[in-house]
Amino acid sequence: MKEHLEIIEINKDKPDFYEKKNLEKMRWFGTEKKLEKHIIKTLPKFKKMLD
Repeated sequence: MKEHLEIIEINKDKPDFYEKKNLEKMRWFGTEKKLEKHIIKTLPKFKKMLD
């Protein structure tokens, strides 16, 4: 899980990161907008939990 968070953190500001091709590898997040909101909302919480 930590590796997934690192990939998301690195790529979260790149618009092409949210393309459907990439979303197929991360089906648990859902749609593009939902993914973007989910990252912004939960990434800090996950980072605190992992540290």
